[in-house]
Amino acid sequence: MKKARINHFVEMQKKYGTPGGEFARSQKNDHCFPVLTGWINVNTHEKYMADNFPDLIKTATPKQDVIQLTGQQFIVEESWRVCP
Repeated sequence: MKKARINHFVEMQKKYGTPGGEFARSQKNDHCFPVLTGWINVNTHEKYMADNFPDLIKTATPKQDVIQLTGQQFIVEESWRVCP
């Protein structure tokens, strides 16, 4: 994260963040922000990425704020669920 752009990044996450998503600030490194979103299934995520994400990137301009932007996917194990 570019230190001079932290406030802009936080503002854009609050304003345009992914529905159902959360972001946090690292306690160890104040310019690192993990962003987590959850999707009902792969198709829902793929539809969001195709239909919404390109416009979001244009609007929020994260490339001006971050040094590195990476993403990873994982599958939630049903046994991890606390609520039905």
